[in-house]
Amino acid sequence: MRRFLAERISKWFCGDVIAPGGTQNVLTCGTLRYTPATLVVLFGWLLWGDFTLTFMESLPGLLVMQLKDHKEISNEAIVILLSTLATVCNIVLNPVISYSSDRHRSRWGRRRPFLMFATPFVALFLITIPWSPEITTGLLKLDWARSILSLFPLAPLVLVFGFLIVGFQVFNMFICTTYFYLIPDTVPEPLIGRFYGLFRVFGLLAYIGFTWFLGGQAHQHMKLIFALFAGLYAVSFILMCVKVREGDYPEIKEEHGRWYSPIKNYFGECFGNLRNWVIFLAYAAIQWASCAGVFTLLFYRDQIHLTETEYFRLASASSVACLLLSMPFGALVDRLGSQKSLMIGLCSGIVICLTSFLFIHSRTSAFILGFMMQVPVFVIILALNKWTVDMYPRTQYGQYGSAGAIVGAVGIMLLGPLAGKLVDLLDNYYRLCLIAPGIFYALCLVFNLILFRWPKPGTSEAEVAVPIPEVVD
Repeated sequence: MRRFLAERISKWFCGDVIAPGGTQNVLTCGTLRYTPATLVVLFGWLLWGDFTLTFMESLPGLLVMQLKDHKEISNEAIVILLSTLATVCNIVLNPVISYSSDRHRSRWGRRRPFLMFATPFVALFLITIPWSPEITTGLLKLDWARSILSLFPLAPLVLVFGFLIVGFQVFNMFICTTYFYLIPDTVPEPLIGRFYGLFRVFGLLAYIGFTWFLGGQAHQHMKLIFALFAGLYAVSFILMCVKVREGDYPEIKEEHGRWYSPIKNYFGECFGNLRNWVIFLAYAAIQWASCAGVFTLLFYRDQIHLTETEYFRLASASSVACLLLSMPFGALVDRLGSQKSLMIGLCSGIVICLTSFLFIHSRTSAFILGFMMQVPVFVIILALNKWTVDMYPRTQYGQYGSAGAIVGAVGIMLLGPLAGKLVDLLDNYYRLCLIAPGIFYALCLVFNLILFRWPKPGTSEAEVAVPIPEVVD
């Protein structure tokens, strides 16, 4: 019975990717070699890491309730503390961390040292952030601290909150980058789609659990919730780093010598040829599709007259549907390939966006088409995760991933205000939020059609010179 269950789980987990029996009952990722049993262990630790990471990254969003309790903190300051600082850290630190991680070599690999270094600091800052009012009161009792705080035009509480949130964002940037780079470094490529399907399942479960069970308790027990989940995250991530193994990586040969050589290498390699620009713009176009998403709730509330409760129930129902479709869609992405799956999702998304723009005029059509829209969006997200693995050089995955993120972030910073200005000029015509994603999906589709006819360059000598795989225990 035990052997039968193991075979059934292996068949469901790996499908027809691994041939049954014999020496072929393995999959490789670089110098790592996995059996079905070790794949289950690998997926378990990575997914548990994602589960606790989702909890951890949900915590700062609760701070808006605490910040609003203090009159000296304006709405503008709240936006800067909770949104702008994260964007700035992403643009400034992401390239540095990604470039360094790609080139780091140690007995612990190239990703785990960064994760293990940053995890304790992330937990420490999370625990202290809710104590900002008490910390501010204590600092104001010290003459030297009070004189330093008085040098700034901002309220002392804003400065303390800002310092702690910046500290969190700086170290969390190590986590947000290198954790996602660890996945293609350890998960066999034929199973990337399945993994990201499960990845979405665990992320959604963590988000649903967090909002359902803790959302109403956060204001009363802010310090306790931050401390508990920061501790859970820290222990879980350290254990994940110990249990998940990385293989050996080929060295990256490049120019050295001057202080600006890494900067020259980064921009030359990432932005020095036209094909990379097409890849980055295709990736960024999907990020830009959300530039008018902030007006979606206003459209459904003010022009379709859905209540906020109905709107969030629609969002919840869509999340449950995505939860059920995660594994089948993940397997589909593995079977069809990332580019074909992405193009199917983009075509479906364009059709649904245009249909929604033309025909959502009632509560019934809003529920039906709003629900249907989530399916192509989910396919696009799953396919995009594997698409980046296929498009970027594996040895420099972090570097190229950060370059794509920069292009996306800069575009969002420019397009977001433009979208708001256009809505104002058209007298609050919120219906634009329905067609805007379709426009950027079409742009991404055009770039993918170009890439479809533009094959990936041949593998470099560095990528070929990989040692014989070792078995993961």
